[in-house]
Amino acid sequence: MIKLKDILNEGLYYVGYNKGRGQGTGVFKDSYSSYKDAKKAVEKLEKERGGSYNQIAYYVSDKDGKFVKESISEATEIELGELPIAKAKKIFEFEKILGGKHTVIFDGIHGLIVDIETKGGRNSFRFESNDLRKLLSAGIRWVEADGDLVSIGF
Repeated sequence: MIKLKDILNEGLYYVGYNKGRGQGTGVFKDSYSSYKDAKKAVEKLEKERGGSYNQIAYYVSDKDGKFVKESISEATEIELGELPIAKAKKIFEFEKILGGKHTVIFDGIHGLIVDIETKGGRNSFRFESNDLRKLLSAGIRWVEADGDLVSIGF
């Protein structure tokens, strides 16, 4: 089961290089947890090794050497206690409707997202019409279920 937390976490970044004149590309073994750190490493290499004078171009890449642009984090993980009371009450309401407990909360540019793990170990979740009505009246924007994990945007 893929959790929302895994999807939103930033991946690893590498420094890739292009030798020029059809000589191929490569990737240095060092990895960086943020784009910013990898970009600093690229700038340092360019400065140390003479930039494009030596015909080698350096860039931020993934592990396969593919060019990577700077990513924007869409959401930040927060704790329940950081939310205003009204938002926290909504999460408690979602938990009651679904019969589960929240596992993670994200605050992002498109609002709040909560993952709720439902009880029962059914490995699937089916919404009854009454539950959907309750969720909609509680003010959800969207809902997604994957096994026993239900993600709600509100």
